[in-house]
Amino acid sequence: MKLNILTPIIGKQGIWVLLIFTFFLGPVRSFAQEGDAEAGAALFKNNCASCHHPLKRQTGPALKGASQRWADAGESDLFYDWVKNAGALLASGKSARAKEMESFDPSVMTPQAVNDSEIDDIVAYIESFVEPERPNGDDGCATPYLIEEKQSSGKWKWLLTIACILSIVVFATAGVNRRLKEFSDEFETDEDQTYMEIAKDWLWKNKVLVSLLGLVLVLVALSDLGWRAAQIDVMEGYQPSQPIKFSHIIHSCKNEIDCKYCHSSVEKSKHAGIPSVNVCMNCHRSIQEGTYFNKEEIGKIHKHAGYSAEDNAYPDSVKRSPIKWNKVHNLPDHVYFNHSQHVSVAGIDCIQCHGDVKTFDAGKVASVGEINELEGTTKLTLPVLTMGWCIECHNETGVDLGKNDYYNEIHARLKKDPELLKKFKEDDKISVRELGGWECAKCHY
Repeated sequence: MKLNILTPIIGKQGIWVLLIFTFFLGPVRSFAQEGDAEAGAALFKNNCASCHHPLKRQTGPALKGASQRWADAGESDLFYDWVKNAGALLASGKSARAKEMESFDPSVMTPQAVNDSEIDDIVAYIESFVEPERPNGDDGCATPYLIEEKQSSGKWKWLLTIACILSIVVFATAGVNRRLKEFSDEFETDEDQTYMEIAKDWLWKNKVLVSLLGLVLVLVALSDLGWRAAQIDVMEGYQPSQPIKFSHIIHSCKNEIDCKYCHSSVEKSKHAGIPSVNVCMNCHRSIQEGTYFNKEEIGKIHKHAGYSAEDNAYPDSVKRSPIKWNKVHNLPDHVYFNHSQHVSVAGIDCIQCHGDVKTFDAGKVASVGEINELEGTTKLTLPVLTMGWCIECHNETGVDLGKNDYYNEIHARLKKDPELLKKFKEDDKISVRELGGWECAKCHY
């Protein structure tokens, strides 16, 4: 009926052109539907960024325009199946585009737990992605493995030299003094005084000055002892060596791999998790040579995985072993800390406790000063990983009561006691402390 109405306007030939245009453009328009690019950015970082970049080839191909290429091949609907489970689509044999992709890169993409709407969001982010402009080709990242050797200032050598010279002068002066006294009319004795006796005489004659100097030395020693005692278990700046030269700068900054890809349990477990060898091999089966150490360091990963790069296989004869990473952030055994409670419930960003990890090579304990310089962090004063630091954070950090069900329940309880709620809101925020964050049993077994 609608076509009959259009016929007088554009003619029969126009109708055929319109039908053909609609037929061929249909697959293209299926990806013109609006997705949420902002939501897609988070999904891309969590699911795709470890292997893909919108504009550059990494482990997998560059993704910008990928959806359009599937549409051009007439398989726009199968694009969603490919993203969700590439292996299953290949096995079904119903996609010529999937076979083409397999010939382009034989490594099959791991299945992704995303739905069609989320894929649209990811596509929207990819298609809207623009490489940030940086001056002089700078990628905005630090230089990996920039080992700054600490050069000794040589001050201790000068101090030691001065001390030796002064000692010589003191002993020489004492010897001359002793010899002069032997010939002095005021000092008539047949017995020679020893250095110890001369020292005793001098100390006794200047007992007030000596007492004051002794008191100052004792106070300085006690102050130094107190400072050193306060530094026990203060781990700021601690950066242990690792069995493999791993750099967060390369992985997190340069390749923009999301922290949660390697530390996958941070949102749902007490521990953030150390990636297994298999996680490393998701990328390093394809990436077999690094920029700085060629195949040496990545070869160590292959050895632990029992992988033969020459054969592109895992021979049964090769022994497999876990990588024994050295733990960086150590808490006492009696301290309880839960990553998921802070990340998922409280919404705390990783930088609040770990600093700007993208600027580190191997993991290290950031100082409170470094963390305070970062935008969006709660400014604290006490050393990182100390009890005072945790207590201060619980006192300074405000809680969004409407953020999730946990806080909604607390908010509902507070509403039943208006006076208590008013008291809590006197400073325009409700802190973790006010919700029980200072109770001993919250953090100690």
